[in-house]
Amino acid sequence: MSSVWSGARVRAATALVAVAVLGGTACGTSTEDGGAEGGQDTAGGGAFPVSIGSALGTAEIPEAPERIVTLGQGSTETAIALGQTPVGVERYDWAADESGHLPWIREAVEERGDELPELFTGGEDIDIAAVLALEPDVILAPWSGITQEQFDILNDIAPTVAYPDLAWSTDWDEQIDLIGQALGKGEQAEELKSDIERQWAEAAESRPEYADVTFSYIYTNGPGTLGVFLPDEQRVAMVSGLGLTVDPVAETLPETEGTDSALI
Repeated sequence: MSSVWSGARVRAATALVAVAVLGGTACGTSTEDGGAEGGQDTAGGGAFPVSIGSALGTAEIPEAPERIVTLGQGSTETAIALGQTPVGVERYDWAADESGHLPWIREAVEERGDELPELFTGGEDIDIAAVLALEPDVILAPWSGITQEQFDILNDIAPTVAYPDLAWSTDWDEQIDLIGQALGKGEQAEELKSDIERQWAEAAESRPEYADVTFSYIYTNGPGTLGVFLPDEQRVAMVSGLGLTVDPVAETLPETEGTDSALI
């Protein structure tokens, strides 16, 4: 039995990753800095100042941030799961509800009793003025496609945590680690990862038939193009975590330079 995921299913699985993150628990304190360079301990359990390197530059975070802005995907959910609601988030109209927010984010924020974050345009045309007006202490973009030029501007506004290697290629657990470091919540990040893995294991155990299902995670950039996400990509890893098996053909496809997918 096999299954091919594309289009709306790609977006649905991205949402599922987010739900898994928000379904996790984040509690306790830590004296760990998650491997980043740090200084004095804080009440939040992290060490500040902290330096977090990326492919685009270094985020120098002097103290535990309170005002958080997020770009790309997954960082909003992770910050909320670690106990901090961002003041601003990149707009994603493809799955937004009537509030303009992604429904799982809106529900989580309302459950916390916080104000919904401000929405602003991201992607290729980030609304820099809107980001500046939010007066962020940190900008989280570890799973995003921000360019070097965008990073340089954003990092002048506030310390900006970008991707360690390639755009849109940060592993799900690495993303949580980076955000945990940036917020001074290394121990909570470890707990969150463990809880997500537990949720996946329980889902796989409850559906043993998944073990007989193989899948390919595909996308298109328009007519005449077809891409296949490779096994370590975040969304593929999430579906694998539920007990399904990546179709062996994915292992034979050459990685397209600068991505964690193969364009065929």
